[in-house]
Amino acid sequence: MADLPGEAYIHRYNELVKKLTGAKSGEPMHELAAELVPVIILEHERPEYALYKSELLWSAYLIQGASVGNFSIIGVRCIAGLCVIESIVLDINFAVLALKTPFTAGLTTVGASNRDSRTNLIPATVVLNGVNALQQGVLYGRINVNAVHPRVDTILAPNFDFLAESTAANVAIAGWILGRERPVETSERA
Repeated sequence: MADLPGEAYIHRYNELVKKLTGAKSGEPMHELAAELVPVIILEHERPEYALYKSELLWSAYLIQGASVGNFSIIGVRCIAGLCVIESIVLDINFAVLALKTPFTAGLTTVGASNRDSRTNLIPATVVLNGVNALQQGVLYGRINVNAVHPRVDTILAPNFDFLAESTAANVAIAGWILGRERPVETSERA
């Protein structure tokens, strides 16, 4: 168990640096070469490094048709581990992005798709779509979603949803959400 906040990350990133630099031993990087200072911007490395960090890349295409008197909803739910929503592309004029605890009434779920062909793992993240008469949830923000939003960087703990909801009733909504998931580190457990 980690004694200091974030101590569990030391092992995770030490493993990444060893794999990227070809280091074969188990010594920490500062003992292998004190003069070598690895410069890696954590959590924003190249996507091919995700596998080395025990992360699984996933994607989700979502579509929800219009329903009379209802708001259209699409999104993803983090089932296990931590999920990071990286980017979102929607084809609707305005939407509300909501981060909230699971809301299941009227929503259907299917699995997200793995976007790393080096592994045959199935993402635990699920795709949500449906309609509801009320907009519910803690609002993350209101954005114009007629364009690619390259970084939304929303972190979902297990049993949280990231939803895009139409701001008007009787409107269809569709789009792509890209993300990654990984196990929860010991120091991240409540």
